[in-house]
Amino acid sequence: MNTVPLAGDTPPKPNTGKGRLIICRNCREEKRYYADHLCSACWKRWDGAGRPAEVPPPRKRGQAAAMPSRLRDYVIASDSGTMSAAKTAKRLGVSPRTVYRYRARLRQGEVPA
Repeated sequence: MNTVPLAGDTPPKPNTGKGRLIICRNCREEKRYYADHLCSACWKRWDGAGRPAEVPPPRKRGQAAAMPSRLRDYVIASDSGTMSAAKTAKRLGVSPRTVYRYRARLRQGEVPA
C-alpha cells in the first residue's frame, strides 16, 4: 500500500553533498565525502601538494626514515649535552625544536642505530 505524504511533510533529501559516506578513491576507505570523490584527509593532502595527477600517499606515523642517523648525528654533535640547543641546531642544520625532540627521544630510551 502506498503512503501519501501529509501536508507539510517534505520527502527526505537524497544525501548528495559533503558529508555523505563514500568509498574514497584514494585510500579506499569508507569516509565522509569532501570533494572530487576524496575524503577530507586525502583531498587536503592532494590540494596541499599542488593538485598533482596522483594523490600523495599519507605520511606514516613517526615518519622519519633518516631519524636514526640524524639522532646519531645529534649525539655526536651535541658534545655530551654540554652545548646549547641553538648551537647544536645550527651545527646540524635543524631547528632548536628538533633538537628538543631528539633529546626527548633519547630520554625515552631510544638508542640511535
